[in-house]
Amino acid sequence: MESMCQTLLEMEELFGILNTSKIAVKDKIPFARFLAFGYMNSSKPAIQTGAIELPHKRLNFFLVCEADSLHRLSEDIFLFCVFISESFGDCWNLLNRNL
Repeated sequence: MESMCQTLLEMEELFGILNTSKIAVKDKIPFARFLAFGYMNSSKPAIQTGAIELPHKRLNFFLVCEADSLHRLSEDIFLFCVFISESFGDCWNLLNRNL
């Protein structure tokens, strides 16, 4: 099964998809899984799967981009929490005033 997966998509093609900023992160998940289970978690030795020749620069670029996405997401969540905490008192007062 692994060899068939490795024949379908080469590592370079997978990294090309994963490093494309025009593709949404949620759409990249199957390709990341494909890379992880087709190449990284193979029962064959790394030399046979090509994982030993992993394009480190492309992997590093992918990881840096994903870390940046996670950082932006955490900032957005923080700002949302600040907004909710600042607005909670106003909402509570409006609700109590109408009761």
